[in-house]
Amino acid sequence: MSAIARRTVIVLIALAVLVGAPACGRRADTGLPSKAASSTDPGSLAYAIMDQFSNTVGPRPADTWGEIRAREFVFHAFQQYDYEPVLQEFIAQDGDGAAIHSANVIAVKPGESGATLVVGAHMDTVKGSPGALDNASGIGALLEISARVKDVSTPCTIAFVAFGAEEAGLLGSVHYVDALSDVERRAIAGMINLDSVAGGRVLYAYGDEAEGAWLLGDVLAIADRLQIEVATDALLQVKPRALGGVGYKKAGDHIPFASHGIPVAGFVAADEDLNAEGEPFFPMNTRRDTMATLQRRNPGQTRRQLRDVIEMLEVALTSKLAKQ
Repeated sequence: MSAIARRTVIVLIALAVLVGAPACGRRADTGLPSKAASSTDPGSLAYAIMDQFSNTVGPRPADTWGEIRAREFVFHAFQQYDYEPVLQEFIAQDGDGAAIHSANVIAVKPGESGATLVVGAHMDTVKGSPGALDNASGIGALLEISARVKDVSTPCTIAFVAFGAEEAGLLGSVHYVDALSDVERRAIAGMINLDSVAGGRVLYAYGDEAEGAWLLGDVLAIADRLQIEVATDALLQVKPRALGGVGYKKAGDHIPFASHGIPVAGFVAADEDLNAEGEPFFPMNTRRDTMATLQRRNPGQTRRQLRDVIEMLEVALTSKLAKQ
């Protein structure tokens, strides 16, 4: 290759990187296409995605190249599973007043009705963390369940949303809810949050404690039917405003939905004693949040919990829930 040709190639590659084009990296091979996903063991695809996402994308704080790589990974995965994803970009201020440029990735599966269930998981991490538990586990579950139900009839329309900038203050989920019209917001029957769902010693379910809340009850009923062990803890439950707010000290992307009166539920994997300062959610938000750490601390739990989450989600999304 001549010197001029080499310089031309270098310039073209640099331009691709500067504009964030997909050409800056290979298209993510995230696993099997949607039509084959249902023939695999529940959770196996989620585990493979979790491993690849945490190891190849790595740390991905909001408004960094890492977060851009994360949303490219998710965007291409949805495409691989025969969806037509949409990138919802936004600029918002974090808790320190700094402007954060981020984006949500949204894929919609039409259902038998206009009622919508939102299933969400955040893509970003804190600085320096590979984010296997928090939240490659949730992204793996989100992508697998989207693939498994793609060609299945569902009572509700399902919006699968990978949120950006969760660690910066739930910025992606706040933007998603605020961008909805009143009609769109009223159409949301509930939101299921997948945040740090596999790798801890115990799998917890959480949701509303408000009068008339229904989604958590359905999730627990499904767990009971499938004979899956799921714990609950008062610390995790979403409290009505009259009882002191809508969140808990480890809040997640379900909170903006609950703040608008939308029923929420979710899963989180943690230790038995949630009152132990700093330890219950380890290795969340640390540099040690890796697949190796999870396997060493709780051998086999990551695979088992992903299987359990996928089995519960598959029933939930294909059944007529209480809201129907």
